[in-house]
Order: sequence, then structure tokens, then C-alpha cells
Amino acid sequence: MTHPTAAAPLGEPRLYLRAEMDAPELLNLDAGEVVVFSNARRPGRAPNEDAAAVVPLGDRRAVLLLADGMGGAAAGDRAAGIAIRTATEWVLGARPGGSGVRNAILDGIEEADRSVRDLDLGAGTTFVAAELWQDQVRTYHAGDSMAVLIDADGRPRWRTTPHSPVGFAIEAGLLDDARAMTHQARHLLTNAIGKRATHVEVGACRPLLPGDTLVVASDGLFDNLMLSEIGERVRHRELREAVGDLVGTATGRMISPESSDISKLDDLTILAFRSRPPEALRTLDFSPVESA
Repeated sequence: MTHPTAAAPLGEPRLYLRAEMDAPELLNLDAGEVVVFSNARRPGRAPNEDAAAVVPLGDRRAVLLLADGMGGAAAGDRAAGIAIRTATEWVLGARPGGSGVRNAILDGIEEADRSVRDLDLGAGTTFVAAELWQDQVRTYHAGDSMAVLIDADGRPRWRTTPHSPVGFAIEAGLLDDARAMTHQARHLLTNAIGKRATHVEVGACRPLLPGDTLVVASDGLFDNLMLSEIGERVRHRELREAVGDLVGTATGRMISPESSDISKLDDLTILAFRSRPPEALRTLDFSPVESA
């Protein structure tokens, strides 16, 4: 297997608005590496209502942002773009260290919420931010776009809870992932930016262990692959190759529903992050260790 040459370090924020990408893009951060893919359900025919950004902050800090617009026509695309641009501007203006980035993300979401409401188009957008620093991550989210932390063996060890009836049922143990994928209420949301009584769920600080992969994605991924399938495609693989496999599988199920019981046509955006480069990951020993 050939491994791609590492990309040049990213110094400026990279925004993905109305993106129509043909292949995943690898970005180098001093915090680690991130692979991004974003495309519309019908490239060239309708705007991609997903939006995303990668914001490097130096000193092994960065923020990943993702929004999945709602409202149809141009309204969803505008709502997602407002959320990403506004949050990026606030994050770039944050005071380094302490709670500066945390406060900036929350202030950016609050301003984005007002701006989307002011459109008066019935628009809304989900939102996820992943704050990365010193091999730690903290998430902020509203809606059903998710962040999932997958360990080196492909097991999901943590995920955000979608703000939806189905998401809460999974969290309570009333539904498993397989049944949730085809549930008739899966499309319903209880929370989003620009909608009534918006609230942001702030996660705890969690360690990023060697070999961990953080996947932040819109429901174009999670409505077409179960978490176990995502973990299997990510484990022990170079990151851009893994994301390419996720994109291929999700897109295949979207355009060929007969190939799987799971199929939902939707825009697809993925940001996958590792705090260790592939070279370091391949040196880890995954063989079982016998106890004394």
C-alpha cells in the first residue's frame, strides 16, 4: 500500500461552503492530521447544504466545525454557511489558553443562531464543533450531526447524542443502531441553530489516545453506515484511505438502495482527525499481551 506524501502544514482556516469535492483532502495541523470530504447529493444540480471548516490555532490546538443546513432550496445552504463563517470568525478572535476558545465557540453559535433566525426563511442547521488541544477533545453540538471517537481497534468508545427522539432512544438503550437506521422518526429533530429554543450541548474534555480517530460528520454518513461499519473501515488504516472507503460505501448505498437495507440520499460531509500520523500508528503493537 502506498502512503501519500504529507500535505504542507495548514496555517490559515480552510472553509468548505457549497463544496463539490471529488476526493478526500488531507490537511496537516500541528495538532495532528485531518481528512475532509464534502459533496452534494446531486453534484452540480443543487447546492450542498453541508458546510465545514478546519481552523488551526497553533500550539497543537485546532477547531473542527461542521453544519448540516435544513430548510430546502437555498435556505439550508445559507444557514449552514452562516454558522460556519460566524463560528470561524469568533474562534480566530479567541484569546489563547484558558476558556478563550470555549467562550468563542459558544458566542459564535449564539450569533449564528440570531443571524439564521433573521433570515426569516424557516431555515435551520445542525452544528458540531470539536475543540482539539494537547491530545484532548471537547465537543459542542446542536442537532443530529455527530462526533464519534473510535479506538485503534475500530470500536466506538464515545459519541455525541443526536438531539432527536431516535437519538435519545438509543442513548436510553431503547433502540439499537440497526433498528434506529430504519426508524420512521429518524429524520425528526428536537434542536437546531435557527429554530425555537436552541441549546448547545457542551461535552466533557476527553483524551485522544494513540490510534484514536475522531470522526465528525453529517447524517449523510450516519444514515448510511452503522458505527460498527465506520469503525471497521477506519481501524489500522491510513486516514485518507479510510475516509475514501467511508465515502465510497455511503455514496454506493445512496445511489443503489437495492444493495443494502440502509439507504438515504443526502449531502455527505466528513472530517476525520488523528493526533498521531499514520507512520506513528503503524509502529504500535496491536498484538495481544499475555498477563504475568
